[in-house]
Amino acid sequence: NITGKGKRSPNWGPTNFAVVPQDNEFHCRGPKCQKLLRKKTGESRQHDYSTDLMFNFVNKVAAKIKKTHPDKTVSTLAYSGYMTVPNIKLDVNLAVHFCWEQNRSPEFSKGYKKQEKYLREWAVKNPPKGLYLWLYYTFPHEQAYNGNYHCFPGFFAHTIGKQFKLFHDLNI
Repeated sequence: NITGKGKRSPNWGPTNFAVVPQDNEFHCRGPKCQKLLRKKTGESRQHDYSTDLMFNFVNKVAAKIKKTHPDKTVSTLAYSGYMTVPNIKLDVNLAVHFCWEQNRSPEFSKGYKKQEKYLREWAVKNPPKGLYLWLYYTFPHEQAYNGNYHCFPGFFAHTIGKQFKLFHDLNI
């Protein structure tokens, strides 16, 4: 909870182990790995390109952690090239954080609608240790700060209200 005074989720803190690849597409070059990558379509950020590779790997890690440390939870991201839901059963020891990169974009935009669809699919998949959100409220301020310029603060009050209703409806 926000105050820090309530009961803390057992999935976080010293019982949680995060497994997330670097933020790039420098994947394993071996033939087994390459078979798990999907064909590139030319889309600049193809959200299903490495889904199978990533979640097969994370699942194996979660299964091994569960055997050696049954009190630990493995968490990972659904992000960038592995944002879509994998076609495998997720290990019972796995939590997923959906990175909604377009959450502050206009809700009628193509990217927003596509990522909202992915989020809904993740909610149906219902990762065993929970589905969580990684939202991007620091933009555009973060880009302006890093670029040493001023910007008008991002404002999307109507959209964020709809998002929080969606999160509630999806039990996130």
